[in-house]
Amino acid sequence: MHLRASLLATSLAALGCAGAAPAPATALDGRDPVLAEVVADDPLAGYATTSTIRGRVVDATGAPIEGATFHAGVYTVTRTTPSDADGRFGVGIGHGYGTGTEIPLTVSAPGYVRARASVPLGEQNSTLVLQRGASLRGTLAPTSGGEVPATVEVLLLSGSQTQVVLARNGRFEMTGFEPGSDRTVQARIDGYVPLWFPRLELVDGEACDLGELVLDPGGSLVVSAVDHFGVRIEGAHVEVRRKESPSFTWSALTDADGVARLEGLLPGADVLVRTTPPEGFGRSVGVERVERDLVVEPSERRMDLVLHRAVVLRGDLVWSGDGEAPWGEDRRLSVRVRGTNADGRPWTHDGAVPGTGVPLGERESVEFVVWAPPGVWDLALGVTREGERRGRLVPIGTFDVPVPTRGERSGELRIGRVQWP
Repeated sequence: MHLRASLLATSLAALGCAGAAPAPATALDGRDPVLAEVVADDPLAGYATTSTIRGRVVDATGAPIEGATFHAGVYTVTRTTPSDADGRFGVGIGHGYGTGTEIPLTVSAPGYVRARASVPLGEQNSTLVLQRGASLRGTLAPTSGGEVPATVEVLLLSGSQTQVVLARNGRFEMTGFEPGSDRTVQARIDGYVPLWFPRLELVDGEACDLGELVLDPGGSLVVSAVDHFGVRIEGAHVEVRRKESPSFTWSALTDADGVARLEGLLPGADVLVRTTPPEGFGRSVGVERVERDLVVEPSERRMDLVLHRAVVLRGDLVWSGDGEAPWGEDRRLSVRVRGTNADGRPWTHDGAVPGTGVPLGERESVEFVVWAPPGVWDLALGVTREGERRGRLVPIGTFDVPVPTRGERSGELRIGRVQWP
């Protein structure tokens, strides 16, 4: 069976938007002797699968492509192997898909256009052909007083295609870009301001010269993250997002000293700095995240942040309307709480009314639960019945939400009875 992979045709939605990186292959782990009748040199030998697709991936001349990775668009466990020196690959599909089912495969390889093919499950001799497409080349140039590194990685993005090339002595060229008109290309080099080139014509089999790429160090930001007790937080994710182009981002993780350094920021850009604690820091309920506004300067800026573990707020909804309380119905209730103060960015978080969804009979009140960050907050609360649009938020008072006890992942505060509506 011979299948020619169709090219992906997703273009940039807006100038400066970064394309998505190729989907990585599922890691092979967990040897299982259950798989029967496998040949010794089978790429999937020794791995448990219900059914498989096997074959070769080659270029337009029929030469094998080594290192191609595969992603199967299915809702079950998959086992994949990168193609070997002969271009052979294997994709194992778990339960839920019968033999003959068309399986969408996305194929990626450095220097080739990422492609998609539909292959029947159980096919053992498929051939997937990848195209070289258009190529991009350019020359790196220093700013005044600077110099170009002897070797440096250049990340090139066009539409959904991402390729990494090593520039040597300031020059680079890379194939694997989908041909087309009105293309936007973005070039990113670690530590320098990203560059983008709009409205390019990319021609199959031809090189598009980006010209001279000036390495501008731009601005930098150093973020220091600690908890309320001054303990440095390692592994917090710091993201700088340009407001004008929300998908244009820089990111880094804080180190063992709780510090993250982001370089190559675009001077003059109005950005949002979003810092998210690492897993295990708290309950990971969203309100632990810290956001700050910043205008990038052509110099180093510092930002010291305190990340707080969240606190669960518990209160009692007391029905004050006409007729029976809605918790006598079979529709679930949910709550939304908004906190504001004079110093920080307002936050909003959704919570639950446990037990609703089944008639609870005649009860004076029901408990609601919602998360909040520590601080003194003016709170407003809204209640919504399942299937209805969210209602307005009504002020319920000012509350001093305490910092959780040291060593605890969260805290708790009872805020008493709240009349509704």
